[in-house]
Amino acid sequence: MIKVKYCLTVAKGLLFLWLLVFFVGYEPAVARAEQEERAKIEAAKKEGVLSFYSVIALPDSVALLEGFKKKYPFIKTELYKSQSEKLLNKILMEATAKKNAADVFINNDMITYITKKKNLLAKYLSPESRFYDEQFNDPEGYWTSCFVVTRVLAYNTNLVKPKDVPRSYEDLLDPKWKGKLGAHSEENAWFPAQLKIMGREKGLAFMNKLAQQNPSIRTGRMLALQLLAAGEYEIVVVANAHLVEALKKTGAPLEWVPMGPVVTDLMPITVAAQAPHPNAARLFVDFVLSQDGQKILRHFNRIPTRTDVLPNPPRLLKGLKLIPSDRELLAGDVQLYRDIFMKGPRHQKP
Repeated sequence: MIKVKYCLTVAKGLLFLWLLVFFVGYEPAVARAEQEERAKIEAAKKEGVLSFYSVIALPDSVALLEGFKKKYPFIKTELYKSQSEKLLNKILMEATAKKNAADVFINNDMITYITKKKNLLAKYLSPESRFYDEQFNDPEGYWTSCFVVTRVLAYNTNLVKPKDVPRSYEDLLDPKWKGKLGAHSEENAWFPAQLKIMGREKGLAFMNKLAQQNPSIRTGRMLALQLLAAGEYEIVVVANAHLVEALKKTGAPLEWVPMGPVVTDLMPITVAAQAPHPNAARLFVDFVLSQDGQKILRHFNRIPTRTDVLPNPPRLLKGLKLIPSDRELLAGDVQLYRDIFMKGPRHQKP
């Protein structure tokens, strides 16, 4: 009995010491973080401007800036919105001319990969990044993916019966789907990822057989889905899940299903290495990664990646096995996809 009481006394003493050490260390850490935040805000106030380069849709980009200005009304905002290739060219030309105008980027993972390799990004680990899973944070601290784009199969619910919905990509090789498929003219992420998932030799064999199903090739993912809803074909081989959900809300007869591991494009937010207004840039990154910023992206049918802001509907992420696209696989396979699907199927050497 005496030993039990002694053990309890020791345990209570150790717990007290642990709590004392924790709170003694915790309070200075909190005070230091608050001080750093105040200093960042004051520095951004002196800069007074934020220049935002974005590949995402204009309404989404504007809404993020409006939310930011509501929180920090003393910062004037500027927006340059363009398609990915044009935006990359602008970034590279400005870097060559040493006339960097951008403070912060939201780019796709391809542009982020290239700009990082060219040392055009600054390291910045936002305090908000702790609310993001490891797969959405750059291990070197250059970026956090503020939302993702998932590649799934979409179908017309009026034309495809539930029992006939494909459950794997191999199901699309059934003769009944010949001439009833739609596909996109560019699959820079999905195509090389599938070759890696399937194994290159098997993957190329599958792609050539899929091309023999004569899919209708379209440019523009929203257009492909609109034509799917109109009944021009019955299935779109690769679709963006959030676009399917957006069209469903308008009454379109569409649904989507994942095909095994879901190839996923990351959409990183980054600070420019030569940002003219680096503190305003960091504040904007913090805002976009905050709950408020993520809710704005969700409002525009994006798939937010913050753990405490679920997409609408949650099934856009919940239960899916995500495979982030690997941009190192990209270069050699862009033309290969075009050769197979847009120049007629032919044997490709693995």
